[in-house]
Amino acid sequence: MQRAAIMLGLTLLLGLVAALGLWQAEPSRSALVELWSRSSPSGVLLGVLVITLATPIAAIRWRCLLPPGAAMQGSTWTLTLIQCVAVLFNYALPGPVGELVAAGLVSRRYPVSAAEALMARVVVRLLGLGVAALLAAGIFLLVPLPIPENARQVALAGVLALLLGAASIGLAVALPRPLQALVGRLAAPLERRPGWLGRLSRHARGVADELLDALAAIGGRGPRPLLVATLWTFVGHTVSPTGVFIAAWAMGMKAAWAGVVFTNAFVIVGGLALFLFPGSQLGWDAMYLTVFAGSTGVGLADAAAITVLTRAQQSLLVLLGIAASLWVSRWWVRRGERAG
Repeated sequence: MQRAAIMLGLTLLLGLVAALGLWQAEPSRSALVELWSRSSPSGVLLGVLVITLATPIAAIRWRCLLPPGAAMQGSTWTLTLIQCVAVLFNYALPGPVGELVAAGLVSRRYPVSAAEALMARVVVRLLGLGVAALLAAGIFLLVPLPIPENARQVALAGVLALLLGAASIGLAVALPRPLQALVGRLAAPLERRPGWLGRLSRHARGVADELLDALAAIGGRGPRPLLVATLWTFVGHTVSPTGVFIAAWAMGMKAAWAGVVFTNAFVIVGGLALFLFPGSQLGWDAMYLTVFAGSTGVGLADAAAITVLTRAQQSLLVLLGIAASLWVSRWWVRRGERAG
């Protein structure tokens, strides 16, 4: 929690320094003053509230893939608070620490093991990547976005990679066992190699087996959980950028809704690698600003304002995560009292 507070403070400090830097430059100062004068605070607040709806939607997606007992008992409110705790830990620490903490909290609260909760969460993430990839690719190929010509080829290469990733995810979801057998055959020669390559191959094979086992177990309950979770994923990936669109409209920006949805979906997939490193929030912001400006056609000052808004909304979730972590910590205390 202390680490999260430090990271949050550093992010806010960097944002303040950047704002002061912009204020010192006369053209930027004029742009900021003009942006403030044409903004509607109530509209911006409405946009932030709509963005925040994506958090309980993410909790519903997760509940869809939990084992039946936990799914029936799972409260959307409780799972949303656990989502905020996960955001807190992901903000403070690199890697999937937040996912591990969230799975542990669910196992304390509901009749499900931490491994089952974690695998359901991993599958939710996988579905999220697949739906985001399809959304970004579909919008890019079907909607004329104002992407500069010199960047269109780079964007096209990225979209083709997204389609390939989405197809791979779809194959894993539809045919986990045949894919598992294929992975085993392909990995076998590498696993027999001596040294670090063999060890790495065996470790990667173990991770793939666990994920595909989880997909097979969830698929064994019938197609409905995966279909419902996919539908809620689509809703979440459109609700959040709709909130950004409302906020942009309230700031007087002429940003097309399709461009905003494309930005959100593209950055969800493109920012995956950043998730593993400390300070990933800053890299995510840089990517969001660049893609938002290119796909919506707004100026850099407007794109920067939207990026600051989305970071402020994430910081709000971190603060909620701090408060929620104090509330859910009683589950450990109660279990310790019962054990004693």
